[in-house]
Amino acid sequence: MRKILIYMLIAIITVMVVLFITTYSTYSEQMKLANERIQNESQIMKTEYGNLEYAVRGEGKPILLVHGAGGGFDQGLWLGEICLENGYKFIAPSKFGYLKSDTPDNKSIKVQAEQYALLLDSLNVDKVVVIGVSSGGPSSMQFANDYPERVEKLILLSAVSMPPNPNDKDPFFIKLIHLIQKSDYAYWIFTKAFETQILGLMGIPSDDYKQFSPGQKILAQEMLDVMHPMSQRYSGTVIDGLMIKDFEIPTNITTPTLIIHSKNDGLVSYSHAEFANKKINNSKIILYENGGHGALSELEDARRQISSFLENPEEVIRNLLTSEELAANPKITVVKSSSNHIRADLFFNPSGYYILAAKINGEWIKVLQGNGIPACSEIDKYNFPADIVPACMNENGVLVKNNWELIKNAIINCEVNEVMQTHSRYVTANLKDGEQLEGIEPTIDDIIDLAVESQSSCGKIMMATE
Repeated sequence: MRKILIYMLIAIITVMVVLFITTYSTYSEQMKLANERIQNESQIMKTEYGNLEYAVRGEGKPILLVHGAGGGFDQGLWLGEICLENGYKFIAPSKFGYLKSDTPDNKSIKVQAEQYALLLDSLNVDKVVVIGVSSGGPSSMQFANDYPERVEKLILLSAVSMPPNPNDKDPFFIKLIHLIQKSDYAYWIFTKAFETQILGLMGIPSDDYKQFSPGQKILAQEMLDVMHPMSQRYSGTVIDGLMIKDFEIPTNITTPTLIIHSKNDGLVSYSHAEFANKKINNSKIILYENGGHGALSELEDARRQISSFLENPEEVIRNLLTSEELAANPKITVVKSSSNHIRADLFFNPSGYYILAAKINGEWIKVLQGNGIPACSEIDKYNFPADIVPACMNENGVLVKNNWELIKNAIINCEVNEVMQTHSRYVTANLKDGEQLEGIEPTIDDIIDLAVESQSSCGKIMMATE
């Protein structure tokens, strides 16, 4: 038995030596490139709390990017690249203990937030949008609380919002991650030979990863690669954990906040997102079923949500006005807006009118301006929701109320006897209680498809077209 154990030990050591010899050249080259990357792109600012490392990239609206555990300024820049389009100025600091940033004796989430303010002062930046990912969430929220005049909007992506709880990654696996982080080679070999396993440790379930598209798998590998060399980030990761143990969401956050999280996040459970949504009054939460930590498989939709959240509807309308309209200095009141539609009232002295705008292929266009009820023919192809255009006049001068959402819910809830649609997307539904609802379906046959799907649970629904 003893000989067997010795042979097994020798075999394991032999495999490890062979693995090291055959991979060390590639490892050394990649670490050289990683070190050059972090050496050449960042700057150092001296503060009363020691050195603060940061990087700035791009021009436009300033975005403060607060990285997560195992990160640094470079992870912040990568976060900006994958979450946002062009036209932004990325400001990415390395938090306490990460890469070249020092750690003061009085370290805390609050002091970390103060560092951000000092950095913005040095860059002559008055106001920013803040994006905090993972363990970057606490200091992002603290900054929004302590410096509300400097934060236009706050975005929390897979963000920590409270001390560790039973739904988060098991402490045993956190210790395992920390053990791997201590060695650049150990982390590197895991990212190359055991990618699925290391991603699982970092919150992306293996079953989810198997469903990733080729592009999403490239993003996952980028997420791992941007953390090279890992050993220079270990101290910051430990410090993050120590500070988060005492964190409580501040009570005075009034900044508009977008919270994005995946329900199958295996590192930071989505209870953090729900807790933040409960504690931050002016917040909106988006929960995806899949995506894991970072919501990588849902990033395409997340980008759209972020883009919509960052847009200012009033500025959109102002940009659509003619030079003559702008010269009259109108008062613009946004009545209702969504990611793809806006209704705004323009007030001149003494008159005014409304404007309907829609986003088509990523560009905003002015659909209609005027007073009174719009003609259905002028708006029907733009799919305005009912809370923006509640009704329109059809070609016969008949008022058509846009009750599509009510119709859809009535069909699903088995409250409909008969549905009818026209080729102009106007639909009606005759309810079992005798009421008739009119609406505009988003695309032709939506009401028919919905009725067909509901028949298995609701029984036969009469369908007619013209």
